[in-house]
Amino acid sequence: EVYIGDNFIGCTTSGTYCPYLGYAVAMALVDVKYSEIDTDVIVIVRGRKVEAKIVALPFYKKRK
Repeated sequence: EVYIGDNFIGCTTSGTYCPYLGYAVAMALVDVKYSEIDTDVIVIVRGRKVEAKIVALPFYKKRK
């Protein structure tokens, strides 16, 4: 689940820890009203609240 304050705005569709980035990433479907880049959100991960931010895709570009 994804929230802004107490407002439910969407759900994650996938997520994992990325060792090459050094932090966890996830993709989510959120209400378009809250989809602006750099919006701070709260994501429920295994029953605990985790701070997150909406970012543009692709969030990672492989270096050649």
